[in-house]
Amino acid sequence: MNPHLDSSHRDTSDQARQLSCKLATMSKCPSTPGIKSAITILQTTFAKYAGAEGDPNTLSKKEVVTMLKAELPEIDALINQQDPKDPKQKQKQDQANEFFQMLDEDGDGSVCFNEFIVFCATLALLCQKG
Repeated sequence: MNPHLDSSHRDTSDQARQLSCKLATMSKCPSTPGIKSAITILQTTFAKYAGAEGDPNTLSKKEVVTMLKAELPEIDALINQQDPKDPKQKQKQDQANEFFQMLDEDGDGSVCFNEFIVFCATLALLCQKG
């Protein structure tokens, strides 16, 4: 094993950890503009809904529905399941399941923070193309 390589890797890892801590500290400041604020908002929003049904590191299907109703009612309206007598109810349920499966990229039955970030980034891109 090359000791120089190990030391270099350790230095890079330490630098990344220090930067991460610095960003975390800076992002807690409410007056920080731009990307830092966006990071804080994403972290806070995820934490607000994750864990209501158990694991604070993931969003269950029910937690995703709760989040969408509160944060993105426009999307929730597309997959809303209001009237079980509606002949299109099966289609709406299928759309809701398909939407969740799209979010749950690894198919483990929950949405982790990485999958949540991909979802948010995709929405941002769609809005940008508007």
